[in-house]
Amino acid sequence: MPILISAVGSAGNVHPFIAIGQTQRARGHTVDLLASGSMR
Repeated sequence: MPILISAVGSAGNVHPFIAIGQTQRARGHTVDLLASGSMR
């Protein structure tokens, strides 16, 4: 199942969503994460 995660804010706000996305990818889902360019 495709999942879209939109994370706004600083690294402290974005990093938890990265972990959620990694968990979902490990379960076989397709994950896209939207965040500001400074979070690259």
